[in-house]
Amino acid sequence: MPFQREKQKTKQKSSVMDGWMDGWMNREKHQRSNMSQSQKTFQSPTISFMKLFQSIIWMMVVLGNQMMIMTSAFVTYPRSWKMTTTANGQNYRDSEFRMDGIRSSKCASAMALSLSHQSDMDVPPLSGLHNGSSKVLPRRVISKMERFSRLPVWPVWQGLLLFLCSRIFGEEVADKLEHEIGGRVCPNFFAENSVSPFIMLVHHRHRFYSWDVLGHVIDKFIFPEGFPAHPHRGFITVTYCMQGGMIHRDSLGVKQVYGANSEGKKDVQWLTTGSGMLHEEMWNMKPLNDNPWKLYEEQELYQLWLNVPAEEKLCAPKVELLGADEMPIIVSSEGKCTTKVIAGTYQDKEASVEISSSLNIFHVQMEPSSSWCFPLPDDHATGIIYMRTGSISVGDKQVPPHYTAYLESTGKDLIVENKSKMDKTDFLFLSGAPLREPVAARGSMVMNNAREVEEAYRDYQEGKMGIPWNHVLDDDQWKKHVKEYPSSYK
Repeated sequence: MPFQREKQKTKQKSSVMDGWMDGWMNREKHQRSNMSQSQKTFQSPTISFMKLFQSIIWMMVVLGNQMMIMTSAFVTYPRSWKMTTTANGQNYRDSEFRMDGIRSSKCASAMALSLSHQSDMDVPPLSGLHNGSSKVLPRRVISKMERFSRLPVWPVWQGLLLFLCSRIFGEEVADKLEHEIGGRVCPNFFAENSVSPFIMLVHHRHRFYSWDVLGHVIDKFIFPEGFPAHPHRGFITVTYCMQGGMIHRDSLGVKQVYGANSEGKKDVQWLTTGSGMLHEEMWNMKPLNDNPWKLYEEQELYQLWLNVPAEEKLCAPKVELLGADEMPIIVSSEGKCTTKVIAGTYQDKEASVEISSSLNIFHVQMEPSSSWCFPLPDDHATGIIYMRTGSISVGDKQVPPHYTAYLESTGKDLIVENKSKMDKTDFLFLSGAPLREPVAARGSMVMNNAREVEEAYRDYQEGKMGIPWNHVLDDDQWKKHVKEYPSSYK
């Protein structure tokens, strides 16, 4: 079939790109491991012109390859990678000792003492004794932190300016500027088995200008402003729009418009890929196109990949939108901390979305001089904090903006402090119970072994998930295409 021949060419091209990106990611990891902590946190504001020129050339090479990769998927997965875990969960340290009971008054006193220098700080209530026991559970603390590469895109030229700014003035200045104007994307590849059930998190921050001639040329001839039809199987994608929005179409014949700028105010898409589907996610530019006087459109979102248990990987695919009715928002007693519950439970408030395993997804915003506390469930060995803006302290460790912090697998209460007297903080918090199952992930498929992944790609190439359509098709043409080439997994 012509479709199969075309997919074979695409597969060969992807394997070359995957190999190149494998080397790049390994080099990144090696460089981070050889840097001291001070080098990771602070960068010298002075560099030679030759080093600056070399950096620009290197970024152009990365950008060129990244452009080709991003046309094939909603989130960037620039390498062919596999994660494997033993079925008995050996890598999750099952034998570690965990004390029963809940926090004693001694811990509450210790926290109050540690915050005594900030009397106006919003301190959440903590747990008490359990059955009169004097034993105290340890706090959940940070085991390690890392910063993933931020790649220039949408608009490309603005992302390159941010890269130069980071090299000249430091990452802190570039990070604040990125939050204001956009121009970069940051894929967080959770390569360690201990972060199950989370697979990957991508932070997009972009700005589209009506007068950007270069952007229009790239959109027309190089790669479109969005993510054309591509396949998935065996996991869940969670797309959370904080600015702007997306337009979704899939091989099941479903179209959705969602985001912060959508009329229905549904800003989260929960997509269960199940046995397999194709979907297209394009940036919603309607507000920009409908207003000739509007100069630009802001776009910012997270996309998170969640693994599911083996028995649910081949379920029927489905997609749903979540808004204020499905996601409770909890404001602390003094109004200094706001927690949006996308999935899971916080302070007895539960999100309505059905989850495949025990997990939490929270969007937390903190005012200056405030504190946020969350008692993690006993089975949540995985804990992750991704900083969007500002910085926080957990124990004696500070998490700067755009860093990813991994929590220790044991401990009860997580206590997060914003010690700044002027700056707000904003972060995404993830916790969950590891699935303790083998995992094989490559490209856009997440299964339990390599054979299942190969089978998924074979089914896609044979058209069982449907056949990709051109993103420029209008809705009537798209519906006709989906009807002519239906998915076998409705």
